[in-house]
Amino acid sequence: MNLQNDIKSAFIHKNIVKKLYDTDFSNKSTLSIVYEIEEFIKNECKEKGGIAFPVNVCLNECIAHNTPLDHNMIVKNGDLLKIDFGVHIEGHITDSAFTIPINTNKFDDLINISKRATQIGVEKSGIDVLLSEIGESIEEYILSKEIEINGTYIPVKNIKDLCGHSIEPYIVHSGKAVPNCKLDFHYPLRMAIGEKYAIEPFVTTGAGVCIYDNEHNNHFMLKPNYYYAYAKNKTSLNKSQNDLYHKINMYYKSLPFTQRWLFDDFLFQRKGAPTFCSFTCDGAKKVDVYRDQSWLTFGEQIDDLHCNSVIPLGANKVEKNEYKDNQTQCVNDLNILHKYDILEKYPPIYDVKGSYVAHHEHNIIITDKGKMWLTQNKFF
Repeated sequence: MNLQNDIKSAFIHKNIVKKLYDTDFSNKSTLSIVYEIEEFIKNECKEKGGIAFPVNVCLNECIAHNTPLDHNMIVKNGDLLKIDFGVHIEGHITDSAFTIPINTNKFDDLINISKRATQIGVEKSGIDVLLSEIGESIEEYILSKEIEINGTYIPVKNIKDLCGHSIEPYIVHSGKAVPNCKLDFHYPLRMAIGEKYAIEPFVTTGAGVCIYDNEHNNHFMLKPNYYYAYAKNKTSLNKSQNDLYHKINMYYKSLPFTQRWLFDDFLFQRKGAPTFCSFTCDGAKKVDVYRDQSWLTFGEQIDDLHCNSVIPLGANKVEKNEYKDNQTQCVNDLNILHKYDILEKYPPIYDVKGSYVAHHEHNIIITDKGKMWLTQNKFF
């Protein structure tokens, strides 16, 4: 454990959170929010670290694991916006999340319950604490509450199928789970000195279920024993699939990634991989594009191809089709790597339509004096 790197990544995360709380998100696309956060991380981390996982931007009943691929979803007044992003310094990850109402106070009670539930999880944590007891305390608090939205009183629920988790260098979700509910089975694991945890209850007005949108997956990660699966199946993969595997292994290794980063990277391969370039989209203004190690960030993108392409300045029809075909090939190759158990998919998760989910997440390290609350801040 390198405590200084954990403290540095948490400090950077908190600085970005402060900027985001000062931002008006109304009428912004969720993708533009993601680009903004990626740019913040890149500028803050410099060469020592970077993005720990794809930025999650989830609205209303969307719970988690949604990083947009296009500008189709616009944040509107009255929405409930959740932002979950990760920063790492030399692999030491800060994974923290928060919820913001968009120009409304109707979610104040729901947000406050979510904040308090997360604080309870932090307060209950410490040396030799049973992880199951933390979940029982979180659930007891949440189920004791109800909220009022537009004159209707609604009992809130915790989402039982999602948990907090331990964090290790370059591994966002490592070996131990922190339940968000009372378990109906024996779970004897305890917190130990030197371990790092993310505490993250999810509070909902809905059914408390997890509905997985497998048709729109946008998170991938190499499986823990991916190298065995690859060695076993590499002769069944074509050149494109083998090349993609090696690119993922070189760029991301055990960290999650999104196919958008691979789409973006193709543009730079096509044009000779410059460190800085200017691109435009059809009908859109010229924008600046920066390459930072294995990912890119774009200021704005308006796409009339409906394939999430960013079109270089002066691209002709043949080039446009080439970019679109590359994205199709990339998605197909990712699906093949998943089929052979090399990659894991993490699709967007929803509660029932029309519900609202709040989510706050904090990180702690268990020390010989109890715990260090790395992500504590004035906002949540």
